[in-house]
Formats: sequence, structure tokens, C-alpha cells
Amino acid sequence: MKIAVTYDNGEIFQHFGKTESFKVYEVEDNKVVSSEVIGSNGTGHGALAGLLAEQGVNVLICGGIGGGAQTALTEAGIELCAGAQGNTDQAVESYLKGELVSSGANCDHHHHEEGHSCGSHEEGHRYEFAGLLMHAEHLEAVHGVGPHTISVPRIKHADDIDPSAFDNSISDEIFAKICALIRIAVPYTGMIISTRESKAVREKVLPLGVSQISGASRTSVGGYDVPETEDEVTSAQFDVSDQRSLDEIVNWLMGMGDIPSFCTACYRAGRTGDRFMSLCKSKQISNCCHPNALMTLMEYLQDYASPWKSCVCDSPIREMVY
Repeated sequence: MKIAVTYDNGEIFQHFGKTESFKVYEVEDNKVVSSEVIGSNGTGHGALAGLLAEQGVNVLICGGIGGGAQTALTEAGIELCAGAQGNTDQAVESYLKGELVSSGANCDHHHHEEGHSCGSHEEGHRYEFAGLLMHAEHLEAVHGVGPHTISVPRIKHADDIDPSAFDNSISDEIFAKICALIRIAVPYTGMIISTRESKAVREKVLPLGVSQISGASRTSVGGYDVPETEDEVTSAQFDVSDQRSLDEIVNWLMGMGDIPSFCTACYRAGRTGDRFMSLCKSKQISNCCHPNALMTLMEYLQDYASPWKSCVCDSPIREMVY
């Protein structure tokens, strides 16, 4: 068995995608028999998985690592133990003894503790997440008004963007945890998830507190007027993962027992800032949202949807619509 560790002067280097060296350990009968330091040759992020596979590496121990790189390692059949710190030799010995305690994700060997995908490096998602919550707390303390909405966009593929090139991208599991924690920490805010996420991911996070989603999105310039053809150079901000029509989105939400709302009355009626916040925190906002949601849904079904009976057929909320 071969174990590779991100290496910098005897210590575990904390940025997998930026590591310049690995220390590779040859293990027989659960004991280290040899080791050598190899260079990464300037290879970064997801491509490093190929380098390790070529070296016959079975296990990687590292500090911080992004979701794209994690996927590449999984595809290469390399076990990952992320979030480790300290001396590389000691980390390997601890791993072989089953004593390695890691705060990283996907540390499945022996009895590692479950943690986050970006390890312990401060530029990871935990740093940004803590900053977001501190900002919400500051807004409330200073202005008496917290965030009206919080969106949760992840870096996705676009014409000139490769998500695997970012070492701090996050997995679907961590993404869901972040959504849940935002809802717990900022219970009054609206949470937005776009079509950059797939149907499966959106279905997973909706019960965790997401309150606003997009549907049938076009992210290119003028895309709603003149859709781009496949052979055109795209100007899209990101690739749309959930490509269902608006009818399909509405039917999907209703089938899960949710009420799709097209209401924008709060903005038009001036229910913003402290006026919105007082209604929201006292839960009185539902007295505005619920009837408006039903009215705008019915308007959509009657005036804009394809034969609207197909949308409400067998829906558990059709009685509420009527």
C-alpha cells in the first residue's frame, strides 16, 4: 500500500490544490518500509489525482481540499483523509494505528471523526460561513434589521470556468449542512437556491429551509428573448443544471405539498427593511404570504400554464387552491 501526504518541510501542507510536493510512504504489513518526496510538477487541483494514481497511491492524507478534487480522487480509487495537520511521519503512523483524528470530510478509515470538506485552512467555506453569520448579527445589532434574503450559489461550470480548478469548492453533503445551519442561525431570512443546482440537490435542501427557487432560467444575455443555439459561443453566467420547464417545477413543488408562490407584494407594498422584519419575526408575515401565494398560483395555472388541470391533478393542496 502507498500513502501520500501533502508535504512542506516535514509538515502537512494545508492546500491540496497548491501543494508542490508529496511525501509517499510504502507500507507493508501495516509498517512503513520506505518513503520519498516527489514533486507535483506544477499540476493543480483535480489533475493531481491523476499524478497520484500514476504513482500507485492508495491513500491521501492532506489538509484542505475542494469538492472537485475529492471527486477526482474518488474516481481514481484513492481513499481520502482530509483536514489533517502536523508532522507527516506522525500522521502516517497515527493513520496506520487507527488513531488519526481528522476534521476533514471522507475520512473513512478506522474511527475518524466526521467534519468539513475544506479541512482547517482559514480560506475555506467555514471561514466564509462564519463571516456571513457575523454580518447578519452585526446588521441586527447596529441597524435592527438582518438580511432579507440569503442566497447560496456554488461555483458551477461555465464557458470559461472549471469548478475543479477551485480548491475550496464544497460537496453536496456540506452544501446541505450549510443550508440547514443558515436556517437555524437566521430563521427569519429568505433562502434562495438557483437552477445552477440539480433537481436532486434542490429536492434535498428544500425541506432544510430554502424558501425561494428559480425555474426555467436563462443566464445568458437576452436569453429569455432569443435563446442561444448550441453552436453559439455562450454568454451564460453558468450552466443550468435544472432544465425543467416552469410547468414542471410548479407541478413538482405541488406534488411535494408545497405552495408555489409568484407573489412580489412585499416589495410593491413597501414591506421591506424593518417593516418586513417585524412581520417576519413575529410570524405574522404568513397572513400576507399565504393568501397571496394561493392567488398568484391560481393566476398562473389559469392564465399561463399548460392545461392547468394537469398541474393540480392529484395534488394534496388542490382543495386549498379552490
